[in-house]
Amino acid sequence: WIVMVSFIALVITGFALKFPDAAWVKLFLAFDPTSSFRGLVHRSAAVIITVATVFHLLHLAFVKHDRGILRELLPRWQDAKDIRNMFRFNLGFTPTRPTFRMFGYAEKMEYWAYMWGTVVMAVTGLLLWANTWSLRAFPKWVMDAATAAHWYEAILATLSILVWHWYLVIFDPDVYPMDMAWLTGNTSADHVRETRPEYYEDLRRKQEAQARASEERPPTEN
Repeated sequence: WIVMVSFIALVITGFALKFPDAAWVKLFLAFDPTSSFRGLVHRSAAVIITVATVFHLLHLAFVKHDRGILRELLPRWQDAKDIRNMFRFNLGFTPTRPTFRMFGYAEKMEYWAYMWGTVVMAVTGLLLWANTWSLRAFPKWVMDAATAAHWYEAILATLSILVWHWYLVIFDPDVYPMDMAWLTGNTSADHVRETRPEYYEDLRRKQEAQARASEERPPTEN
């Protein structure tokens, strides 16, 4: 939730700076003529999303279970095959839809794009925030490059959420009207069994092993 809210705040306040003549921006300017509040919100959201990402990295460093999840998110050669097979399936060249393990190639690409994008936006945003120091410490082309990278990465990140991510979690017929995992942490067993059969079988075997271990465990004495 912290990442989602801060990302939305960054998008609104960032594009408000780039498109000052837009009608929705003028509505904001009616309440904040100097844009000082806009700048405060933008920088605060930037700090918050950066801190959240650092916390995520520390969490991965210290929590063994989630490092296992990170290993599942690492790109593999199979992901390239899955992309090719998905294209073939969507174009009708094969009747068999590719299946995935815990994460498919789209989720992996989204995760690593977020991590890479956050680093790019944090570094370039910090240079632009401390522009007086940056201009003294670096040639002007560095600031020009930081401005361009910050702008185009913002467009890319926003479009990836609006077009790709929203489709995956809302409009995809497999999960429509919505994949509730982002709210509840749970997803449909039927959906997992259909799209991630190997992962589903791993979960089923683990649950059965836990159930057997629970039945075999002697009762504890009060």
